[in-house]
Amino acid sequence: MVDEPALHDALARGHLSGAVLDTFDTGPLPAGSPLLRLDPVTMTPHVAGASITTIRVAADMVAREVQRLLVSEPPIDAVTWHEPSTDREREMTTDTRAAAAGRGGAGRASGELALRKKIIGLCREMNATGLNQGTSGNISARHGDHMLITPSGVPYGNMAPDMIARMSLDDDTGAWEGPCKPSSEWHFHRAILQSNDDFGAVVHTHSTFATVLSMSQATIPACHYMIAAFGGNDVRCADYATYGTAELSDNILRAMKDRSACLMANHGMVAAGANLDKAMWTAVELEALSRQYYHARAAGEPVILPDEEIDCVLDKFKDYGPRAQ
Repeated sequence: MVDEPALHDALARGHLSGAVLDTFDTGPLPAGSPLLRLDPVTMTPHVAGASITTIRVAADMVAREVQRLLVSEPPIDAVTWHEPSTDREREMTTDTRAAAAGRGGAGRASGELALRKKIIGLCREMNATGLNQGTSGNISARHGDHMLITPSGVPYGNMAPDMIARMSLDDDTGAWEGPCKPSSEWHFHRAILQSNDDFGAVVHTHSTFATVLSMSQATIPACHYMIAAFGGNDVRCADYATYGTAELSDNILRAMKDRSACLMANHGMVAAGANLDKAMWTAVELEALSRQYYHARAAGEPVILPDEEIDCVLDKFKDYGPRAQ
C-alpha cells in the first residue's frame, strides 16, 4: 500500500464511503492496522495473472460479494460489518433490497436520484436561457424530511448527481451528506421549505432585471395582472443582509409572507413552488415581470391595477401554472 495513513484519514473523514483492499496471502494487513477498525473495509484475495481463468475467478468473487451486499447480507471477505442501525441506513437498505428483488425499482432511492438529476438539468437550463450567470444561483428541493441543494461553487456543467448535498430540514447545525458542501445560501432555502409545507422547491438567481430592481430596493406593484401569480397584489423586496446569514433568511421570510417569491435587496431574487417545475416557472415569471416593470417606469408612470381586480385574478389563478410531471 502506497499511503495507508492517507487512506485511513479519507475513510475516517467520510471522503470515501468504503474501501476494498486487494491483499496477498504473504503480505496481509497487520492485526493492529487501524484500517481493520473502520467500517466498511473489505479485503479480497489477490489473484495474479491475466488469464481467462483468473479473470473469471475474480469476476465471480466480486459479483458474489455485490449480490450479498444488495440484500444486506454481510460479505464473506469483509473485515468488519454491521447491521443497519440509523434510520438513513435502514431506509437505504430497504430501497436496495427492493431493487435487488426486482419489485418495481428502488422506490425512494430512485426518486431521490431523479430529483438530483432534475436539479442539475434546471441549473443548466437557467444559465442557458440567461436567467442566471455562472454559479451565483442555487436550487433546492424537498425530499421527505430532507432538502437536496446544489453544492457551493461547482460549475453546472461539471455537476454530477452525487454532488448535490443532502440536509435535514430539522437540523440547525448545517450538517450535510455528500462530497461537496451545500450552497452558502442553504439557510434561506431551508427556512422557506420549513415555512410552508406546500413548497417543494426553491430557486434563487441573480437574474438581470430582478437584480436591477433589487438594487433600488423596489417593491413591484400591481402593474400587470401577472402579479397575482406570486400570491398577492405586489412582490416585496426583502431587506438587505449579508449572504448566507440567518438574518437574510428572516428578511426573506417576512417578504415572502403569503407570497411565492420576493426580490432580495442588492442581491437578486428567490422563488418557491410546489415542485421544481413550478418553482422555476415562478422564477421565470418574476424575471419577466421585473423586465416589464423596469421598462414601464422608463416610459412613464405605470398605471396600477386596483386590489379588487387582483383579487379576481387571484381566484382565477388557483390552478394556474405548470402541473407536476
